[in-house]
Amino acid sequence: MLSDRAKRKLPRRIAAVLVVFLVVYLFPWLVVFFLLCGFVDVMRHKDITPFLLKRYFMGNGILTMLMAPLNLLADLFSFKNKIIYKIDDLPEDYQKEIMEVVDIFKEKKDDIMESMDKRLAESGRGMLFIKWYDKVMEQSIVDYNVETKYIKTVAVSAFNKGQKTKLHFGPLRLSLRVLYNLNPIQNDQIYIEANGVKHYWHDDPLFIFDDTVMHESANNSQDQIRYCLFMDIVRPSDHYEAFNFLIGKLSIILNNIKGIFYKNWKTIS
Repeated sequence: MLSDRAKRKLPRRIAAVLVVFLVVYLFPWLVVFFLLCGFVDVMRHKDITPFLLKRYFMGNGILTMLMAPLNLLADLFSFKNKIIYKIDDLPEDYQKEIMEVVDIFKEKKDDIMESMDKRLAESGRGMLFIKWYDKVMEQSIVDYNVETKYIKTVAVSAFNKGQKTKLHFGPLRLSLRVLYNLNPIQNDQIYIEANGVKHYWHDDPLFIFDDTVMHESANNSQDQIRYCLFMDIVRPSDHYEAFNFLIGKLSIILNNIKGIFYKNWKTIS
């Protein structure tokens, strides 16, 4: 017997299967092209496992797979992808801009966390979007009017006690993800794992990575809420203008499907 939830999802799954069969029938070579690009793309991971391949090709990595041709092209015109970065790996003007924004949020962190605590309530995860791909968003909790060249998205994410994401993939390699933990504590149960490498916030509150690799964030503590400043930056390259232009155009699409990525999050306002 199917559960009520499974029954609700059944029509969508049937429709998805029919669409896939139709696309394969009408555009077989296009499907082969995307699958080949996807295989090249997923091979960047340190450990290739059946779980990873299933997640990438048949799970929440499908959008990343569809973006693989563009992401691989971005690799060709960018500096070497380290996947996980130190701040010193970035150009000096990137470093300066990132740390200026980090300093602003470090100064305001107590007010931000207190305000988000009240709004988070019993929700598992909360996200305060302050700027989304250069579009100014929520300003009632923190007044943020900083002009930045390389930072496109600014937000604060909150993980309540005992919360974690599923292993997942970001869609776009024209940018890098920058996280800064606003309240690091000595607890190995609070971490982020990317490409099979665990990063503990008490070791370093700053973590920069290519979020198109499989990753997850976890707060398995029982008495702390984890707060992170959340930024997306234009990926360093000699082609900043082209990357920035493409990000601007793709942000229109990403804004329309933002709910897919954050459907399990409470938007804080």
